[in-house]
Amino acid sequence: MAIFNLDIERYILAQKENGRELRGIASIQYPLYCLHTEIVDISADPLDSLDTSIARLFDNVTTNQIAISNILSVPSSGVKARIRHFEECEYLNKNKTGLSEYGYNTLITCEEKKIKRKSHDLYIDGISFNPMTEIFYSRKYKQVMIEEMVFTSYTNDQGIVKTYSAFSPSIVHTPFDQEKAFEKIINTTVEDRKNLHIPIGLQSIEKISFVKMTFPILIGLFEKEGKAYKEIIDGFKSLGESEHLETIKKSISTRVDNIEMRLEIEKDFHTKELYGAFSSNWNEIDVINEEHKLFWMSKEDLKLAFEKYYSINDIPIESIINSKNEIGIKITQSILKNSMNKRDIIIKLKRGRDYQMTNKFLNRGVWIPFFSFCPADDYSKKLLEVLDFIEKAKSLSFIIDQYIQNFHQIEEYREMLIFLEEYELLEKIDVKVNMTQILGE
Repeated sequence: MAIFNLDIERYILAQKENGRELRGIASIQYPLYCLHTEIVDISADPLDSLDTSIARLFDNVTTNQIAISNILSVPSSGVKARIRHFEECEYLNKNKTGLSEYGYNTLITCEEKKIKRKSHDLYIDGISFNPMTEIFYSRKYKQVMIEEMVFTSYTNDQGIVKTYSAFSPSIVHTPFDQEKAFEKIINTTVEDRKNLHIPIGLQSIEKISFVKMTFPILIGLFEKEGKAYKEIIDGFKSLGESEHLETIKKSISTRVDNIEMRLEIEKDFHTKELYGAFSSNWNEIDVINEEHKLFWMSKEDLKLAFEKYYSINDIPIESIINSKNEIGIKITQSILKNSMNKRDIIIKLKRGRDYQMTNKFLNRGVWIPFFSFCPADDYSKKLLEVLDFIEKAKSLSFIIDQYIQNFHQIEEYREMLIFLEEYELLEKIDVKVNMTQILGE
């Protein structure tokens, strides 16, 4: 499973600066081909200057490899390897006592281009056959690509060994067309070749084989001024920059515009309990999303999902936020009382959001759905004020009298401190208040 490097919090803040709220992140496996080729190349080689130096000594001084090694201060094994290369390239005469005419013209006068036959791997877009950018050849990107024939074995709960393939392209590969692939590669301009990992001096491709692969990409679902926006994100860059994914964007721009999140209610295999699993509509993505909404689900299903996720009993249906571009919970005093983890809910309320991130969602075409947490009554709003005050008071080392002065007008402050798990603070307040009352009597 891919481990994305996207810095979620920084990414959210960066998007907010552009007036956009991140509501979810979908995921797909994009089709690629890895081409294993045998090519003819005349690109400059780092060893060219060494070859010329060896050739000059070989032709004019001696064929003794040790002598050449000493003159050039190069290990004799290196000189031996290059002279063997001369033989393979027919740079030597028949007796191997000197340079051939071809060798002289190639290595000394450079009138002939130095032709190299070598193996070279290339990644191309699995839809358009356009060569992929140089970044795809870095270790970070190569290690997350999934090959068609790679399987993982595991033992299930019944002790039966099963096999699993993570290769599951969300888009069908275009049937491989060798002629079209050749054309796309060979016709690439010299200026573009370096950025596309194509040798500058590529002359021809003599042999080719291919492997079907996929590459995981993310699709951000945003809301701005009530409108839905969707765009491709590079999950392997901290802020999601995706300029190098232009060939992918061009291939699936219409499909990306149609993506939305769904919620499926399923039964757990072991516990038999119902739970909510988020998924995308990718299997029917070609159906035009005329509303361009981000979510398509019912309040009843969201109610069940949130009750399971957050261990809250009986969330009122009217407390469920479910618009076409936002989902979440309106937090009230009764919801907090029915929560098994009140402190956790309050922290999410302070942040204004939460998200779910699991491998299960990724397999269904969803990496993260975001949920809004909104204060919906005076109690929850006052609770946030109490939390803000406590955090400020702790940072400024307030004395207990300052806490009491702030809380004396809040009728439910004791319950709020219990919700916030501020038991030590509550004890200090009680001691101070009770002692004051006793002394006053």
